[in-house]
Amino acid sequence: MSRTEEALREVILAFQDAALDDELWMRALKKMADLTGSMYGQLIGFGQTGHVAFNWITEVPPEMFVALAAVGGNDPQVNSRIRLGTRAPLLQVVDEADFETDADSRKCPAYGDHLLKWESSYVACTNLIRDGSATVGLSVNRNARQGGLSSEQRRLFEALIPHVHSAIRLRSAWASKSAATTMASIQALGVTAYLCDAQGQVLALTRSGEALALEQGPVSISGRRLQVRSRGSDDLACAIARLSGPSPLASSATLVAEDPRTAAAIVCDLFRVSDPTSEPLGSARILVVVRCDDAICQERIATTAAQIFDFTPAEAEVAHALISGRTPETIAQLRRTSLSTTRSQIRSIYEKVGASSQIGLLSLLSRYR
Repeated sequence: MSRTEEALREVILAFQDAALDDELWMRALKKMADLTGSMYGQLIGFGQTGHVAFNWITEVPPEMFVALAAVGGNDPQVNSRIRLGTRAPLLQVVDEADFETDADSRKCPAYGDHLLKWESSYVACTNLIRDGSATVGLSVNRNARQGGLSSEQRRLFEALIPHVHSAIRLRSAWASKSAATTMASIQALGVTAYLCDAQGQVLALTRSGEALALEQGPVSISGRRLQVRSRGSDDLACAIARLSGPSPLASSATLVAEDPRTAAAIVCDLFRVSDPTSEPLGSARILVVVRCDDAICQERIATTAAQIFDFTPAEAEVAHALISGRTPETIAQLRRTSLSTTRSQIRSIYEKVGASSQIGLLSLLSRYR
């Protein structure tokens, strides 16, 4: 295998890893930019009215987005990269030859000045998903010195497209479940859980969750908003805000609450169960699972499931750590293995169980307790 093909394979694996961990999308996009010799890589989602639902872009200061919006650059009538790019056939690459960037700059000089200031002279992009209400696009962005993609760089970009598309589809699998379906699955496990929106308002809850909220214990509901008596400086609202934003910086969080009746510790695991690549702006869904810190129960679940799904000893250890709420990075450190090895084991576990996320794994394995 040539060095170029090895580099391509490495980027493909990076996107496969990102499908299992939202924190890795930026790393994968950066590798894509490096592979194609571009300034930066970008994954962007547009709502039905053209608003930007999310915009993941590498190595660009936040003020660039503010400046773009200020000159009308998010308006399809101003920016033909949006106007024409979002209409292009799915999985087909379009570039400056297909846009009207020069005409855009003449029509709106402020927009043209913005492109020069931020060195965004050339863009090659493709539409990965279009479902009628939203469009998700992938692009590489280049300055005037770099020019357009060479034929080899375009070949590499095109080779990545189906793999990025698959990664997004995998990430969206869990998000496709409605609130009712999600809570019905959780209810069947006998888990105490609450499904909240980005503002912390309860959309659905299990019967045990309803009972706990009525007991004046560690969890309560006031004005439809979930509240937790946190022991730390972080509170539920802050944790939900971190998980609900358009940036994929985190997909899970943990709070330690205190039961005022017994002073016992209660663990609250938060999981983002909706997908920022397909959800409408501000419609994130956060699952809050309340549990006692029962390590013995978790170990029993992992041991039983390992026998059923024929896990290797290493996979059994990783599965136990996953349902205990640990991140891939933490698991790798605890087991003294490389992160790539840990992620490979996680992919194998998910394939054997039929899960697509950490919360999905928890839901599937918990039935074996």
